[in-house]
Amino acid sequence: MEQNLVKGIAERLRRRDSEAIEYLVSVLHGPVYRYLIDCGSNVPQAEELAAETFFQVLRTIEGFRGDDNQVRAFVFSTARNVRTRCYRQTSRMEFGSDVAQNVIDAEQLPLQRLLAKERNEQVADAVARLSEVAREIVILRFAEDLSINEIASICDLPAGTVKSHLHRAKQELKQTIAELESPQ
Repeated sequence: MEQNLVKGIAERLRRRDSEAIEYLVSVLHGPVYRYLIDCGSNVPQAEELAAETFFQVLRTIEGFRGDDNQVRAFVFSTARNVRTRCYRQTSRMEFGSDVAQNVIDAEQLPLQRLLAKERNEQVADAVARLSEVAREIVILRFAEDLSINEIASICDLPAGTVKSHLHRAKQELKQTIAELESPQ
């Protein structure tokens, strides 16, 4: 479910209203931190990158020309840029189990709950095998519950391309999970 920020937040942030800044950090710090963890940061790195993200947001907010509905995308885009700068040397990122849990259907039967841990590991392994772009789109969509348009803005891709990546990623995930579930 997409969380809407309070009306007028964009303008208040551009004016550097301290209450608006506190509000933004209180609402988005957790999701940004989780996104960074899911993208492969360890706890100390995620804390540092989240702090750097909000520092960069505050540094550049005066130039932000979007409206209230685009503030979340602006913050996540900043987090993505901060993470990319930090991990430019890293070729393959791992992610937390939150992604796996959010990809799996929340309404599970009792037997499915017993197998959830194994299933989470399979989904996490399958997501890890995706390309970096597809993995990031899956994380943003299922772990952070961002809209296609927000993801497009964050990744600087057309919405149709995001949909295509998401569709192909789902197909790859189904195939990989089926392979992991089949007896060796």
